[in-house]
Amino acid sequence: MSCREAGHCQPCRRAGEEASPDPGDSHDRSTAELIHRAGRDASTWILGRSCTTGAWYITWVERQAAIERINELLDDGELETSNTSMRIPTALRDAAALAVKELGIASSATALTTTALRVTLEAVVMQAALDDHYERHPQARPDLGDLAIAAAELDDHPLAGQPGRLRQAAVEIAANHPDASPDDVLLWAEARALPAA
Repeated sequence: MSCREAGHCQPCRRAGEEASPDPGDSHDRSTAELIHRAGRDASTWILGRSCTTGAWYITWVERQAAIERINELLDDGELETSNTSMRIPTALRDAAALAVKELGIASSATALTTTALRVTLEAVVMQAALDDHYERHPQARPDLGDLAIAAAELDDHPLAGQPGRLRQAAVEIAANHPDASPDDVLLWAEARALPAA
């Protein structure tokens, strides 16, 4: 099911559908991607449903407007460029120049910097949309078990088809390690699945 079908708002849809890492690369998946995948069917985000008074609502609307505007700017196909005065660490500049020259990862250091900035902004917008969504709908926030299942699916993990085992592992590990990550759950579930010596 797509984010659009799940009923998420436009910023969340755009962030989730356009900025998501490659599902086939476990090293690229982020917490935001896991939350997006695990929670996309949990609820519908309906704008304007709450009272339109109060500073909290004004702040929320302004935040949504900012997210929407950032998405519009990132989607803009204009080729117009602007000169900027930006100071970066010399070592970082030299590393970028060397990567471009010797590894060919981009056409220029400027192109490399632009790509990195775009990727960062897309990730930030995605996370901001998710944070706002779950702040308004805390009951829809995926728990550790949900995130572990999403991680297993994204990584094509052998236990991806055993959600019950992953949820049980999440309950067990969270009891002693409240800050456990989805990867911790997968490791614990793997260990529990090993035959006794």
